[in-house]
Amino acid sequence: MTTITIPFARLGGDIQTREHQGRTFGTFSIAVDQGYDTNKRTIWYECIGSAEILERMTKAGAKKGSTISLVGTLTFQEGTKRDGTKGDFPKIRILAWDYTKGGFKKDEDSGNTTPSTPPSNPTPPQSSNGFGQEANLDDDDLPF
Repeated sequence: MTTITIPFARLGGDIQTREHQGRTFGTFSIAVDQGYDTNKRTIWYECIGSAEILERMTKAGAKKGSTISLVGTLTFQEGTKRDGTKGDFPKIRILAWDYTKGGFKKDEDSGNTTPSTPPSNPTPPQSSNGFGQEANLDDDDLPF
């Protein structure tokens, strides 16, 4: 398995709750833009998260269109494409996620994308290990 970090993605739909063999988990799709201008294309990933990830995302109000960043393990699942041929589809098992601040907005007149204006009252960044707990590392705690 490969660990993947996606710094900016859009939820392609609301989170779906599922159960399998007594375990609850969540599934959703994300859209990730690759390239820019005329070379820009969107890559879709199916994501799966544990009950804890699902609960955190639901409480935070993550829904279709929300922008997030995530870390997960990337796998490929064989399936059938719309044209009937076989293919591999990327799937990410979510290990950690967070909302992405900022992003890009589209200028309706020109069609160009520009960085959006940050909120007027930004929340100061907090040190975190990506799992909702504060990281506390002193120089003496580092392994090198």
